[in-house]
Amino acid sequence: MSNELSRPVDVIDGTGAQGSRKSVGMNEYLYAYVPANALKGEVYVVTQDGDEETCPKLVVAETLAVYQEYAVVLENKGATAGFAWVQVKGKAEVLVEGTTDVAKDDYVEVLNTEKSAKKDATTRSVNSFAIACAAQAENSAVLTECILLGGPAIVAAT
Repeated sequence: MSNELSRPVDVIDGTGAQGSRKSVGMNEYLYAYVPANALKGEVYVVTQDGDEETCPKLVVAETLAVYQEYAVVLENKGATAGFAWVQVKGKAEVLVEGTTDVAKDDYVEVLNTEKSAKKDATTRSVNSFAIACAAQAENSAVLTECILLGGPAIVAAT
């Protein structure tokens, strides 16, 4: 599916059809409903529901004993929710919380109700959704280059 969309894209204003997927090299994108005030690099879970006007949409991570797809916001959203391209696989800037030092090549996870990634472990677990390409040791969430694994993961409880 290289450089193709699963559904047509409006070439006039650059928007896509709901749920469209696009691949560019190792990166994959999804056209999904993004909440208001979402920030570049925030991590959300992709969900589906019966509201076709807002499906698929991004929601704050919540602990469930099921594997879920993750997405990273590409641009600050602003005060109005709406559809935008988000990234689900490949190299991306992710907000990474470095209070527990994250080293290059550490796996990262998202905890319940969080929007930034935290250190998971040096080996992949069921909670790993990405791997850090650079260290991050700041006591706050900082945009950090990561590789989104693209597979589903389980939201970590703590």
